[in-house]
Amino acid sequence: EERFRQITAAVQDVFWLIDKGDPPRFIYVSPAVERMLGLKSQELYDDPGVWTELVHPDDRQIFSDLLHNCLCQGEESGIEYRIIRRDRSMCWVWSRCFAIRDERCEIYRAAGITHDITRRKLDQQEQEYLHEEIRELVYIISHDLRSPLVNIQGFSSELKDSLAVVAPVVRQVLPELPLEKRSEIEVALTEDIPEALEFIGLSVSRMDDLVKSILKLSRSGHRI
Repeated sequence: EERFRQITAAVQDVFWLIDKGDPPRFIYVSPAVERMLGLKSQELYDDPGVWTELVHPDDRQIFSDLLHNCLCQGEESGIEYRIIRRDRSMCWVWSRCFAIRDERCEIYRAAGITHDITRRKLDQQEQEYLHEEIRELVYIISHDLRSPLVNIQGFSSELKDSLAVVAPVVRQVLPELPLEKRSEIEVALTEDIPEALEFIGLSVSRMDDLVKSILKLSRSGHRI
């Protein structure tokens, strides 16, 4: 027993034993309960309901269910819930309950362990907040990128149509120009301008696919 007490006193988690009774009562609570919950072990020995009173009102039912299901049905499970300490500060804890049976295999006690997970929960909430901020930012940026892409695509199409109209007229006056100029204009009409328009079209298409992928990713809720 002394070795057990030394171990439970040395670790940061709270170990506890509770007797099945009407009402159930704590028969052991490790000293870490004072650091974690702001309670003295003796307070819980005198009034087991003190722990429940510190549980956040929205979480009291799942906490009661944890103890009831363990003591009455032997169900071993763990839950996360909030504790509001007497100084009004709040912490997140994880508790797991284990049924203890006698020689007739009947439950007469439950053992439990409670671990402070406040830091993990705060980190998780911060990550979720940052992810939401990034998701919204990506969504806005993607929409802002689509607008100029549509304009580029539209103007490129107009340039292509205009080239189809202008090219025949230019070719009519080509014979009147010097040979060097004729060759230069012909290359521009048949090679340079169409190649540039095709390159713009392919680039716009690739960029549009990228924007669509980013939008799809932001809407899916996956981590960016």
